[in-house]
Amino acid sequence: MLQDKDSTDKPIQKLPATGYIRIAYLVTFLTLSKPTIWRLVKAGKFPKPIKLSEQCTAWKAEAVHEWLASLESAQS
Repeated sequence: MLQDKDSTDKPIQKLPATGYIRIAYLVTFLTLSKPTIWRLVKAGKFPKPIKLSEQCTAWKAEAVHEWLASLESAQS
């Protein structure tokens, strides 16, 4: 049985539909760097994260999906 693989030979992961997503996972899924994500947030072009604790920041999965959908509709 064949599995979809990316260039690092790891199984392709899917973005969770609900819950919270930390930046380390966003970086691998979106293939954007951490500084790029923060620049987009500051410019109002990416959803603002939520501070879950003093050292834990995450994004609502639903907001990230909406952002991706808006990119797809803008390309159409």
